[in-house]
Amino acid sequence: MRIEALLCCGLALGCSKPSKPPEPHPATIQNPVKESALTTVKLTPEAETRLGVTTALVEKRAVARVRRVAGELVVPVGRTVTVTAPMAGTVLASGGELLKPGTMVKRGQVVMRLFALPSAADIAAAESRLETARKRAQRSADLLKEGAVAERANEDAQLELKLAEANLAAARPQGGAGGKLALPLTAPRDGVLRDLRVGEGQSVAAGTVLFQVDALDELWVRAPLFAGDVAFVAAGAPATVRSLSAKPNDPGREAKPAAAPPAADPLAVSVDLFFSVPNDDRAFQPGERVMVSVPLSGGEDSLVTPWAALVYDVHGGAWVYEAAGAQTFVRRRVEVKHRTGDTAVLASGPALGTRVVTAGVLELFGVEFGAGH
Repeated sequence: MRIEALLCCGLALGCSKPSKPPEPHPATIQNPVKESALTTVKLTPEAETRLGVTTALVEKRAVARVRRVAGELVVPVGRTVTVTAPMAGTVLASGGELLKPGTMVKRGQVVMRLFALPSAADIAAAESRLETARKRAQRSADLLKEGAVAERANEDAQLELKLAEANLAAARPQGGAGGKLALPLTAPRDGVLRDLRVGEGQSVAAGTVLFQVDALDELWVRAPLFAGDVAFVAAGAPATVRSLSAKPNDPGREAKPAAAPPAADPLAVSVDLFFSVPNDDRAFQPGERVMVSVPLSGGEDSLVTPWAALVYDVHGGAWVYEAAGAQTFVRRRVEVKHRTGDTAVLASGPALGTRVVTAGVLELFGVEFGAGH
């Protein structure tokens, strides 16, 4: 039995396969650094005083809720004025040439001139009067030679002929002869010249659209909001409009609710809200896409910190400097929901009651990354 057991063990050992070495991992991380172990900045008391470092507590309080949607800027109803030809005529330039579309114009500024053209019936009547005056003048001259009329009667006939010729010439001006008599067409309001639809020298009929002026000192932003959220919109509260190219610390521009015609999109299940945006500096353009923060009624408890405590890196990440001790500060990542005035509402960040730096933040950021050495 001992011999059989030994033979079985030998066979088992001979049949077993040698174990393979573990395969290398496809990726390795060397010198890993966790965000909880970021660089700690320690200042001397003199440096802290020189930088004017101050801190504030991370708090938790009820803040207004908002919905952020993509909006579109449009020209408000009634702020676009279209100018048409009051009569048939020929378009003449106000100066050397017609103004270009996109030119800013002032109310009362001459955009073009219109030389009135008489109707075909008026021209035919002038030609008929000229022919009659010509025959009368010729007959008067013949009778004067025969002594059948007085000299005064002949002079009257010749004067009537000259008047008829002048009337017909005025009805059919040549080139720019009528420029001084043309009717000036002015801008009805301050704004930008758009849709110039005629060219110099073009003959137009009465009622032809000539140009359009849009007032851009105020624009409307159309914000399509999910229909289920419309009931929660804070009535009368202003929205905040930001350009898509705005920097993270840009507070945006306040936009008040506008009295606009109701509009909705059944396919998108959205209702359009309109807000009025001041645009005296022409920072926005009609048709531009913007980000709109629409205020909702009620509030929710959220972590908040002064907006001045935030600093952004080159990748757009938001950070704060937590006071870890005397003259000791550690950079912590935060996630910002939105901005309300001078307050940042956080989705995540330091614990409640943590002290964060509010003055001297950029200086600490520079010290950490070399700019402040």
